Amino acid sequence: MNVRPSNSALFVLTLVLLSAPAAAIADDPTAPEAAAEAAAPEALEGADDDEGVPGSAEPGRRWSRFRNRGRFALRGRIDGRGELIGAVPTDAAGSNLEGGAGLDPRLRLSLSLVHEGPVATFSLIAEADVSGEVLGSPELSGEGLPRSEGFDLLPRKAHVAAQGRGWRAAAGLMTSHWGLGLLANDGDHGWTPSSAAFTDPRGGDAVWRAMITRALSEELAFTLAGDLVHQDDTTLPGDVAWQGVMAATWGSPVAPTFGLYLVYRNLEAESGGGLEVIVVDLTARATVEMEGDYRLTLATELALVAGNTTLAPSVDFQRHRVLQGGGVLRGTFEGHGWGVVADLVYASGDQNLDDASQNAFKADRNFDQGLLLFPWVLAAQTGRSVATASNLELVGQPAPDIERLPTRGAVTDTVSFFPRAYYRLSSLPLEFYGGPLLAFAAVPLVDPYNTRMAGGVNRNALDGEGGTFLGLELDLGARYQREWKGILLAMGLEGAMLLPGAALQGPGGIGGDPLFGGRLTLTLGL
Repeated sequence: MNVRPSNSALFVLTLVLLSAPAAAIADDPTAPEAAAEAAAPEALEGADDDEGVPGSAEPGRRWSRFRNRGRFALRGRIDGRGELIGAVPTDAAGSNLEGGAGLDPRLRLSLSLVHEGPVATFSLIAEADVSGEVLGSPELSGEGLPRSEGFDLLPRKAHVAAQGRGWRAAAGLMTSHWGLGLLANDGDHGWTPSSAAFTDPRGGDAVWRAMITRALSEELAFTLAGDLVHQDDTTLPGDVAWQGVMAATWGSPVAPTFGLYLVYRNLEAESGGGLEVIVVDLTARATVEMEGDYRLTLATELALVAGNTTLAPSVDFQRHRVLQGGGVLRGTFEGHGWGVVADLVYASGDQNLDDASQNAFKADRNFDQGLLLFPWVLAAQTGRSVATASNLELVGQPAPDIERLPTRGAVTDTVSFFPRAYYRLSSLPLEFYGGPLLAFAAVPLVDPYNTRMAGGVNRNALDGEGGTFLGLELDLGARYQREWKGILLAMGLEGAMLLPGAALQGPGGIGGDPLFGGRLTLTLGL
């Protein structure tokens, strides 16, 4: 059987479709929480307080007044991440991704200008990051390997907006987020108290968008938008993607909230192939207040992608069907200084890279689940597979669009359960958190080169028969966060141990040794 690894490429690309569309809506309050506020007349007076600056819920921002009911805010933030990771086996020839020490700093500058007119409030928002790896870049050949992104300037926002009584319009460059960030993730939703999250986001989805939101009542709002994708995790240089978006949200800040997100996306790749899909993304959230000041919150996001593509054509199939699905269910129980958070995640996989269907679902890579399994091991092995499957001495000619094969750290082809607990010291703003990540492959992992050499019999990256058990990862962390006179200071220390399952091992148990890693994060916000 002639295996075409480029089929997986489509999965990545389809994810792009999801992340870009969904992303854009949430930055301009279209997410379920924000839509309810925009519908309420009293919210318009303070709507500009949530306007524009990234992570407006975070402390550290100050407004300054100027005449004619105007105000502006200039905000800066410096983030640093230092890591120490063990070596990751990447292929059957014995090559390793030597993790070692790494350093990834980021500087973010944000500017908001707001003018309160008699009929509407007008705003101008600008934001950019300078970010990238400055230490620990991989020497191993491949595509989308961990730490392979260079230091660069990343524009995130440059748009104008107007908001009146029950309506909002905006145009320009916007970041985007929808629901729990499964597909559309703006890179602004990092660690927060009581989240027990092992996350340190970078980048984020951004689109050039024209949009309008109309609140029909205090509970119901609709959004229409047209987008040209600027950047997201899976779009490659040379891709041109545009999309039409419609979103409907219902709820209020104190009641269950629901959201429906519909996207039609068309993409043309530099290689000449294309993608045409429809995305349906549902999100919901409900909170139950219990006696004794306890709280239970349930949140979910479910996404389906369907369409067709001419990317990565094969002799047998010039056009492929696209059908992918994923979802997350999150439960949070909050006590007095302690709590439990649990994620149940599903992402469809594809165990046949040579048929007429594209079924592997990839979440946005800023939708984090643990420190090692997805962002390191699977990213390293799928990134290395581009080099092994492109060996001209063995395969004669690289498959089209094979550079789309790597996961780049995205959660994909999995059924995972990630329960965590946290405990916060009352005397200090110090929180401890941790828990086990148990992960299975939705379908057995497939390496394009090894499977091809085995005559079409599925083999993993280490040439093992594999299975469906990805492994057990144990994550622990501690975070200190304090605000003083508008200055935010945060420090985090996190560590993990991964016990690889049969799906990640080769003959004789190769690749089955425990993998250890950890990171230190520092944040200074002004």
